[in-house]
Amino acid sequence: MVTENIGDDWLLIGRIVGAHGLNGHVKVYPESDFPERFVKPGERWLKKPGQVPVSIKLTSGRYLDGKNNYLVKLEGVNDRNQAEDLRGTPLVVPVEDRLP
Repeated sequence: MVTENIGDDWLLIGRIVGAHGLNGHVKVYPESDFPERFVKPGERWLKKPGQVPVSIKLTSGRYLDGKNNYLVKLEGVNDRNQAEDLRGTPLVVPVEDRLP
């Protein structure tokens, strides 16, 4: 897998690895030791290759036992095709959101 430099201003927290179901849920492989990044609603950013990160709201999430993935719902991603389009996209937060 090719790793893109996300820049000094951003922290990689996870990577979208696929779609789940028909309603736009995505599976996220965590790159963070803080599960609240994937279950607590709030603002996250998507970092597509060659683009600046784009804000997106995480509306819900839960851990998938035995899969080492999280199942999350992102605002505006409403069907499987939209979710599939995000496969491989890094999920990032600003560096100032670093948790202790």
